[in-house]
Formats: sequence, structure tokens, C-alpha cells
Amino acid sequence: IIVIDEQKELLRQLKGIGSNINRLTVLANMGKVQVIGLEKAAGELSEVSAALRAVMEGR
Repeated sequence: IIVIDEQKELLRQLKGIGSNINRLTVLANMGKVQVIGLEKAAGELSEVSAALRAVMEGR
């Protein structure tokens, strides 16, 4: 098993990014904000998440 010292911090930050995207999405759906280009941010979040998962699985 590989232990990454910063793993908890990385996961915390990843969760924070996801939460922020979710909040912006809710506000956009309510018509309170207009959000442009979240697709790119969501795609990059997916890439970071996949890379982190690969590291955690030892790939």
C-alpha cells in the first residue's frame, strides 16, 4: 500500500472544488447567476479526480 502524505489535503480540495461547482450550478438553475464555461471546469475536475484515483489504486 502506498501512503500519500498529502492525500487527505488533495481529497479535501477536490471535494471543495466539486462543492463550488455544485453551488454555482444550483444558483444558475435558480436564475440567480449566469455561468458560462463550467463544462471546461467540470471536465478538468474529472481529469484530476481520475488521476488521483489512479494514484490511490497504484496504477
